[in-house]
Amino acid sequence: MTRYTWRVEDPADDPDALAEALGELERRGYQVECDALDGRLRRQRRDQLLREAHGLMSGTPWGRCVALEREIAQFESILWPRWRDRAAPPEPCSALRRHLFEARRLGPLPTTARQLRNIAKWNGYGDFREKAFSSAPDPE
Repeated sequence: MTRYTWRVEDPADDPDALAEALGELERRGYQVECDALDGRLRRQRRDQLLREAHGLMSGTPWGRCVALEREIAQFESILWPRWRDRAAPPEPCSALRRHLFEARRLGPLPTTARQLRNIAKWNGYGDFREKAFSSAPDPE
């Protein structure tokens, strides 16, 4: 395996572009290491994938969080133990499970609908997309 080193002077200039580039390399089967920024960038990319997965679900924004919570629990208990050593999920694979697979490769997945709601609301720039969640009940 060829190892490439990519030094970034100030990844804060465009962390989303860097996270997307790292995600693309991982999808192509490269093992990516990014020193101290690795955790932050991996979490950003994981959250982006989870927001996309949330968008694939049907129902209200809160209902999608609850449904995604169930999907993640099933994925973690049944599929991830079988797929963890693969470079990509086996075909045929739904878009939702492909997103979960890629997100899980980046780190642990959230385990509650509330955590998923917080991720789905956050757009990565400090703004909340409150309008979509304004009618959603806040769980106790």
